[in-house]
Amino acid sequence: MIELIRFDDKILAIYIKTAKIDDKLSFISPENFPLQVGIHNKEKDDYIEAHEHIPFPILENMPSQEIFYLESGALDVGIYLGDKKVANKVLYPGDLIILNCGHDLKFLEKTKMIEIKQGPYRGKENEKKYIGKKNDSCM
Repeated sequence: MIELIRFDDKILAIYIKTAKIDDKLSFISPENFPLQVGIHNKEKDDYIEAHEHIPFPILENMPSQEIFYLESGALDVGIYLGDKKVANKVLYPGDLIILNCGHDLKFLEKTKMIEIKQGPYRGKENEKKYIGKKNDSCM
């Protein structure tokens, strides 16, 4: 199950319930997203020829995105557009979310999560702008 979480015409997040995709290769992120996420379902002895990726020329004003994949536990992700919380999604083991917006995280139980985001790391003072108010309700 793939769910696009939108507000107006903007895709704020892509939620993949237990990452169940049956195609041999499916890219679930739109082509214009800075993070390209593909799910592979390959058979034994399938082969992808050796390759490397060509670096991009200088990128300016590229949106920052994150991916969270839950290995265990439960995580409530608040989804924001600017300062307004517009949705929530609870993730369970095997679920994945690609965030293209502001967000908050509430760990509902002991949780093991993999986080993927763009680098290089710019330092704490240049990485985050705090938004919203704790425990905002969705519209």
